[in-house]
Amino acid sequence: MGRSMLSIPKRIRFENFAIDHLVDQDGRYLLELEPAFPLSIRPFSFQCDPGRPRFNWHERLEIFVAVQGEGDFLMGNEIVHFRQGDILIVDNMKHHGLREIYGRRCRAISISFLPELVYSPGSPPYAFALLVPFYSHSTGVLIVRNTDQAAGQMHRAIMQLLDAYFKEGRDQPGCYVSFLELLYVLSRHFSNAVTDYSEYLNQQYRVRRLAKLLQYIQANHAEQIPVKKGAEMAAMSVSRFMRFFKVSTGMTFVSYLTHVRLNLAAEMLRSPEQSICQIAAAAGFSDQSYFGRVFHKQFGVSPTKFRARAAS
Repeated sequence: MGRSMLSIPKRIRFENFAIDHLVDQDGRYLLELEPAFPLSIRPFSFQCDPGRPRFNWHERLEIFVAVQGEGDFLMGNEIVHFRQGDILIVDNMKHHGLREIYGRRCRAISISFLPELVYSPGSPPYAFALLVPFYSHSTGVLIVRNTDQAAGQMHRAIMQLLDAYFKEGRDQPGCYVSFLELLYVLSRHFSNAVTDYSEYLNQQYRVRRLAKLLQYIQANHAEQIPVKKGAEMAAMSVSRFMRFFKVSTGMTFVSYLTHVRLNLAAEMLRSPEQSICQIAAAAGFSDQSYFGRVFHKQFGVSPTKFRARAAS
C-alpha cells in the first residue's frame, strides 16, 4: 500500500466526535452553515466505542477524508472499509457514520457543503459536472483509495483547502479555489459514474422556470419585488412558488433578494464615490439601519469597516 501524502498542519486541532446535541430523533444532523459561504470543515477524532455507534443523515453534501487509522464506514446497507488517506463521497441522505474502528483511535476530516456553493440558478451548466459524483450513489460506493493515481492530486488540494480554511481570518477565496480543484479532480476520477439523471433534469427544469425572474431581480434589485410578483413571473400560485423557490435555490425568496442586494452593495462599497446611505438606497434598502444589521450578519463587519478594509 502506498504511503499517504496527507500532511495535516499542526495548528489544526481534532475535536472528539460528539454530535448528539445536533442530531434530532430521526437522526438528522443539524449543522448551520454560513449563507454567504456554505462550507464546513471539521476535523474529528473517533474513539473506539463499539457498543454505541452514532449514525446520522443530512441534506448537506459531504466528503470524508481518513487521516489516521482505519475502520468501517456504514452508509445505509453498505459497509465500506477505509484506511489512512482514503477519500469517501458520503451518501448523505442515508444514515451513515463510523461502524467500527481498528485500533485505539481514528482521525478524519469531514468536509460538508451546500450544492449552491458550486451550482445555483444562473451558474453555467458545466458547473453541475463538479457535483455529478454526489448524485451518483446508485452506481455503488464512491471511494478514492490512497493507492489510486488521482489520490495525490486530491491530497494536495485538501491540504491547500485546510491551510486556507484554518488560516487566521479564513482565506475564503483560497478556500474556494482549492475546494473547486478538489471537486474537479473527484469529478474526473468518477467520470464513468452514472448520475441520478432525474435529479439533474429536475435541477435544469428549476433553472429554466426561474431564469426570467432571476434576471429581473438582478436588473431591478432596487425596486420593491413582493413574493406575489415573483410568483406571477414564474406562473405559479404564491404557495407553490415559495416551496419551489426554496427547493431550487436553497433559500426563501426574501432571503435570496436580500442576498443579491447585499452582494451588490458590497461591490459598491469598494468605491468611495457614494455615501453608505446612497449605496443602501441604490441596493434596494430604504432603511439604512436595517441595511447595516443585515450587512453585518452576512459579512461579519459593518458597511463602514468593510469599506475601510477594501480601501486598505
